[in-house]
Amino acid sequence: YSDYNDDTLNIEDLETYDLVDFSAKLMLLDIACAVYFTSSGQERAAALYRVGTHFNHFAGWTLEELMQHSPKELPDFDAFLNDWILYLQTKEDPAADDYLDEAMEMQADPVSALETARQSVKLHPELYLKVLSLQDNVAARLETGLEALGSIDPNDIVRSEIALQTAETALKLGNAECAAYCRTEAFRSNSTAVNYLRALVNHPDYEKCLKELQSIKSDYHEQNF
Repeated sequence: YSDYNDDTLNIEDLETYDLVDFSAKLMLLDIACAVYFTSSGQERAAALYRVGTHFNHFAGWTLEELMQHSPKELPDFDAFLNDWILYLQTKEDPAADDYLDEAMEMQADPVSALETARQSVKLHPELYLKVLSLQDNVAARLETGLEALGSIDPNDIVRSEIALQTAETALKLGNAECAAYCRTEAFRSNSTAVNYLRALVNHPDYEKCLKELQSIKSDYHEQNF
């Protein structure tokens, strides 16, 4: 192939062009299993992350797949899950976001998830969405949502989604004032026409809301133009 092209074939290409008779993903899961069983602690987490991100074909790799593929139960999995989360908190890329989301789902502990979100708010603000999905108590969801709005950069678009979810939670608790605040904050973080109209139409004080939305628009133009 390289005789006719300056490029080379990677593992995924070999499978795509039917040049091998094995599954590249299964081979990589074999590698991941070997890494898991021959390492420990943060070294295990770091090595698995390298395996999981180095190969494009491995982008869909999950812990669930690793557990199903392993010939036997993964030892010390709970301890590994904690190490995995701690390691992923230091990584700023989409793969780390996905792995963190899955790890927190497996952990299924709203208290631990909230602490993880607090520690990771700069690199992984979207983790607050995961916390909200894990919390059953409506009052706790409202508290977490408001905390997220105060902690996440107002220019981060994920803050808008959190604001809208928190507005719905506030309404369930009969707190119309809080819901109005959240809808305004949704517009602050994602200044779409839909968010603008949602905040304005549902606000109990039309004139007050209009002034605040105009102020947000003015601030945005000053910062970006």
